[in-house]
Amino acid sequence: MIRRLRLKFSLLLTGSLLALFAVIVTSMNVINYHAVVREADQTLALLVGNEGRFPDPTADKGGRPPHDGGTRRCPADGPGYLRFCKRKRCP
Repeated sequence: MIRRLRLKFSLLLTGSLLALFAVIVTSMNVINYHAVVREADQTLALLVGNEGRFPDPTADKGGRPPHDGGTRRCPADGPGYLRFCKRKRCP
């Protein structure tokens, strides 16, 4: 009797976990699908508004390349480290 009860409990637990994982994976896929569709619609709207071409990123800044917001690599900090500095040269 205990053995049958253990088997039923194990099957119920396995089925519950499988159902839970199925719900989680399905909801993640639905959210991802909606995000991809939204991004594709925005890209298509951008292309339609610019006669089928992507806008030039330098055209908005008067011919200058876009600014990175003051984040520069400083050689003294080591590789891969980004420092926020507003000066033209790192200290």
